[in-house]
Amino acid sequence: MSSPLLEVKDLQVTVGEEQKVLLDGLNLTVNPGETHVLMGHNGAGKSTLMSALMGDPRYTVTRGSIVFRGQDVTHESADVRAKLGMFLSFQTPEEIPGITLENFLRTAQGAITGKPVKVGLKDYWDTLKNNRAIQMLVLSASTDKLGNTARTSAVQVALFACIAGSTLLQGNVTALTTVPVCVLTFLCISTLATKFGQRKGMIIGSVGALIGNGALIALWLLGDPTTMTSNPETGALNWGYFLILYIVLTVLTGGFQNLAGNIVIPMTADCADYEVYRSGKYVPGLMGTLFSFVDKLVSSFAPMIAGVMFTACGFADHNPVMGDPVTMKLRIGTALCAYGVIMIGLVCNLIAMHFYPLTKEKMAEIQDEVVKIKMAAAQNA
Repeated sequence: MSSPLLEVKDLQVTVGEEQKVLLDGLNLTVNPGETHVLMGHNGAGKSTLMSALMGDPRYTVTRGSIVFRGQDVTHESADVRAKLGMFLSFQTPEEIPGITLENFLRTAQGAITGKPVKVGLKDYWDTLKNNRAIQMLVLSASTDKLGNTARTSAVQVALFACIAGSTLLQGNVTALTTVPVCVLTFLCISTLATKFGQRKGMIIGSVGALIGNGALIALWLLGDPTTMTSNPETGALNWGYFLILYIVLTVLTGGFQNLAGNIVIPMTADCADYEVYRSGKYVPGLMGTLFSFVDKLVSSFAPMIAGVMFTACGFADHNPVMGDPVTMKLRIGTALCAYGVIMIGLVCNLIAMHFYPLTKEKMAEIQDEVVKIKMAAAQNA
């Protein structure tokens, strides 16, 4: 018989400075090819166990062992466990057409309690009115989204095909910047956000992206973008000062900008924890509703911004394309659409983070309190 894939023996897990015991004497054996399902009420310790298995530094294993593929990983860091093949995924329930997760949960609760669960505007209003973290995050996400979507395909065509003089140039340049931007984004999130916390990570990303976008505007207005290609017909790259500066600035700006944009997702979870801490209510449905509404509302403005800009630059009947006359007004308008609007969003990020209450230290306090709330709820169930 083969050895177990995962073996947990007499596991005890604590959290916080008070060393509150969340799991005690837990045993679990998972053999190769097996699928195990852990079920239990809120506060039973399911998420705590998963976090402890992956080496989450918020939790401390004070007794017992975790053996994976024959190797004791009890006190190993998360990256060591990941290299061995352990991972923790998000919950991805299969979507049922026409049934939202929120309605499904309300129906399930009603079936258990025998009382229908109704959620109205009044239930949401208290959260929107008093949860400063949600208010600031919505402001940050909406302005950031507006800036990113203002850089439409028509704006990109105006930059490369019309101003730089080659329709194929954009694809050739993008091929050089995409992978480095992704790598830098990963490094920024894994180092800066992890070390300084999500709020400071957002601030660092916003400041870095502000500087980068400002430099890109100056480059497009003061430099000669037509030098980026030696052959407009094929978009062949000409490695002059403009192209080198553009690639370097695009990669650096993209990394910082993606840090500021992508960190919003885990920050919504912090806002949900803060609401549990503040009022005792768990409101993930509200988060999804708010950000879905903001996304659709803001996205609808992007084509309008570009259209108004092109009309102001003298292109009322069509968008700029290769061969159209390039005026300074067009260069300024296109650069502002591509890089200026996002700068407004980044400034709003900094303003929002100034009033955002969830620092790294505050979140540690909140998470300890949320654990206590869940345990109290479990004891009363």
